[in-house]
Amino acid sequence: GLTLAMAKSLEFDLLISHADTTRHDYFELRMIGFAPIGQTVYCVVFVEREDDVMRVISLREATNVHVQQGHPKA
Repeated sequence: GLTLAMAKSLEFDLLISHADTTRHDYFELRMIGFAPIGQTVYCVVFVEREDDVMRVISLREATNVHVQQGHPKA
């Protein structure tokens, strides 16, 4: 299975992300992003902290629909 530690392997230079405005109000700006690890695209939910630190909340494999849309929504 996936662990949050695997997010360190995401190719962040290829990350496509947007603000998550469709879910609950968590009192912080959560971002949804898509980036590959090798040949597989993953969906990552994260919060940007100071000094370019990202706190990863969720990591899962992106669905085919996400990948085909090109502007996926989780």
